[in-house]
Amino acid sequence: MLLNPQFIALLIAVVVAVIILGIGLAVVRLIWTRRIDLSNLLTEVSTDGAGRLQTKASLSRFQFLVFTFVVAGLYFVLSLETGYLIDVPNGTLMLLGISGVSYLGSKTISSGSTAAPVSRQAAPDKADGGESGNGDDGANAGGSPQRPRNRGRNRDGGQAG
Repeated sequence: MLLNPQFIALLIAVVVAVIILGIGLAVVRLIWTRRIDLSNLLTEVSTDGAGRLQTKASLSRFQFLVFTFVVAGLYFVLSLETGYLIDVPNGTLMLLGISGVSYLGSKTISSGSTAAPVSRQAAPDKADGGESGNGDDGANAGGSPQRPRNRGRNRDGGQAG
């Protein structure tokens, strides 16, 4: 009985379902304790002409969120009605892809327009007397000491590039 393929498949399905449920409950707990912030889920930050930050509603985020939940909900209901996992039509997958690409496109466009230029060379730190501790004793081509660059990272901690 224990080596029955159906029993093994059912056991694996139950284990996978418990793992997914556990991860889902952990995420819900983090949302409930406010470690995961959802306040800006449907908004995007941009800058106006004067350089001030402003938040506005994002139609592409809303479309992506709603369409994904509608398709997932319909898939779940139809799978429960039939008793087995149904095939998702290719047209529905294409629409999900188009929705995702429109979100990524708007994200790319908005990040390109709001990105601040990153300086390649940092100014010397006045607090430590201009000594950088990088082994060049301030003797560089310009004659002024410089701090070592933070390789691969912006000032805000994000990836440079």
